[in-house]
Amino acid sequence: MDFTECYGDTCSAVALAAREGKGRRVQKLIQRGFAVDVKDNRGWNALHEAAAEGHVRCVELLLAHGADPNLYCNEDCWQLPIHAASQFSRLSILEKLIPVTKRECDRGEGKVSPVYLAVLSGQADSLRSLLKKGYSPDAQSCRQFGYSCPLDMALWCNSWNLNSECHQIREITLMLLAAGAHVSMGIYAFALQGHVPEHLPLILEHAGLPQGDRLEELARRALAEMQSASFWLPLLLKAGMDPMLLLQDKMLEEAENRVLNFFLEFINWKTLPSSMLQILSHRRADGTWTPQKHFESVPALTHLCRLAVRAAVGSNALSKTSFIKQLPIPTLLQDYLQFSDVPGLLT
Repeated sequence: MDFTECYGDTCSAVALAAREGKGRRVQKLIQRGFAVDVKDNRGWNALHEAAAEGHVRCVELLLAHGADPNLYCNEDCWQLPIHAASQFSRLSILEKLIPVTKRECDRGEGKVSPVYLAVLSGQADSLRSLLKKGYSPDAQSCRQFGYSCPLDMALWCNSWNLNSECHQIREITLMLLAAGAHVSMGIYAFALQGHVPEHLPLILEHAGLPQGDRLEELARRALAEMQSASFWLPLLLKAGMDPMLLLQDKMLEEAENRVLNFFLEFINWKTLPSSMLQILSHRRADGTWTPQKHFESVPALTHLCRLAVRAAVGSNALSKTSFIKQLPIPTLLQDYLQFSDVPGLLT
């Protein structure tokens, strides 16, 4: 809902004065006995109006005279004054409303966190204020907007937003990730598609790979997106995914030539099961795969040692430059352990 909607004469006198920022009139009306929390036919009252329009003095007067910042529009409507302040980045007002607004709206079932309004409107400054004061980067599932969490909303907004707010959405995405927003498998799956190429690197940088069964699920989701494998494969491997999780018939059958050659560089191509070797043989025969020349030979001892170290230490550890630099070996070997000799994929 657009908080700027106006329903004309339905506003109370106090609300109309608050909307127009007439602080003296607001004070006089209150002194004359006018109620501060009278709602219009949207459920809005004077505090909603003042917050939406950014009239700090009116907000101060209303709060000082008992206006209720926790008065929802109605039983079915989740809007509070803090939502209006968040949507329009009324930062001074937001600072006044945060301490007096009950946190039920933050993660309460059936409510909507003001974090959603900051994200939806591309208001990075509002989001920064909310997170700084302890609002959750995850919030609640939001059926009203159709998103599972604020990060879900930010990524989708970033994927279609082509206007001047786009840079704000990128900043918001970073802010949510840095604040520890949970990355669901659905978000990982969406990022794998590469509609906005920066999504997956950002997620992997701040949240890393999922663990346990979720990591295996991510591998399955990735294999279901083979058409974009040239995008996600180097990113997942660089982030520490064990290539053996991706060693499935689907990879060998469907990966395009350059992707398949890139992938094989991360395993021992001579110890593949016979069924997989047969797949490669068929692809070579029908011209859909042209192997690198060195794939005809047994891998070099240095490569086998690299694979052995990777298996012993773990792909995740060896993907981290900080870990590699602590190893008491020459820089060339540090780079080799990170497969720096393997040409990257052009997306």
